[in-house]
Amino acid sequence: MSSYPLLAVPYIEATSPSFRAELVRRALEADLNPSLIAAVMSFESQFNPKAVNRYWGATGLIQWMPDNFPVSELASLSAEKQLPYAIAWFKGKNLARLGASATPTDYYLSVFLPAFAGYSPSTVLGQK
Repeated sequence: MSSYPLLAVPYIEATSPSFRAELVRRALEADLNPSLIAAVMSFESQFNPKAVNRYWGATGLIQWMPDNFPVSELASLSAEKQLPYAIAWFKGKNLARLGASATPTDYYLSVFLPAFAGYSPSTVLGQK
């Protein structure tokens, strides 16, 4: 598993080799794509486990919202300690059922608008 070609997303070089190896191991065990999880973490927090969105209070590696995760507990956890929660989050959003057909959009939507993960790219998410 250590030879898995993890995508070189921005800021990943700031993470430890052990974090990257654990991300790959846990994601593959859960039938998830480690590179797409890394891409979401890069975009949402730049891999900073203490990142907090000043407008909405979203916290952590994948920017959990206070109403769907106990973010007060999360803020004190390292990236390595948040990783099992992140993997469980993605797995719980049924990405494993999509398998290799899951797209980067599916992974991002599983954090931002989970109900739409797995839908066709032409799906309308909202209208004025």
